[in-house]
Amino acid sequence: MIFFSSVTEYDNICEGLSKEFASNSVEFFGYITEDNRLIVSNKGTFSKVESKALQFFNGKWYARVSVSKTYQGQINNRFGSFVPVKATIHSHNPQCEMPVTGLDEMSEEDLLFAKKYNSIKHYIYGCGGIAEFNSEGFVKVEVSKFTICHKWM
Repeated sequence: MIFFSSVTEYDNICEGLSKEFASNSVEFFGYITEDNRLIVSNKGTFSKVESKALQFFNGKWYARVSVSKTYQGQINNRFGSFVPVKATIHSHNPQCEMPVTGLDEMSEEDLLFAKKYNSIKHYIYGCGGIAEFNSEGFVKVEVSKFTICHKWM
């Protein structure tokens, strides 16, 4: 069973990722906004989390989320709030005492999601670091979570 939670917003991507990963025994899904903040929109089970659809408008990707903060380029209308995003991110294997890093393999759902939204970056955050991926698989894997937070995003 997949369950949804309220949206959590972080002004600092690295701090948000660390906090979400440390405080949950479930996987999470979120967005890196165009103004370099983190929005966590869903939480799932130990081994699965659902992603939310993105909308493409005027050359940008937008996430439809209920947010309390204001984001650069945000559109609010009768259909909701749409925040411009430059990447999606979700966690793998939050139980770090297991012999896997969370960056060992990808699910078919991960690959299909990346194929459907192929013009935006996608990241997986696991015990062993962070990886960028596309519909073919991993693009690059970084074992230092701090390097990825400050260098890639």
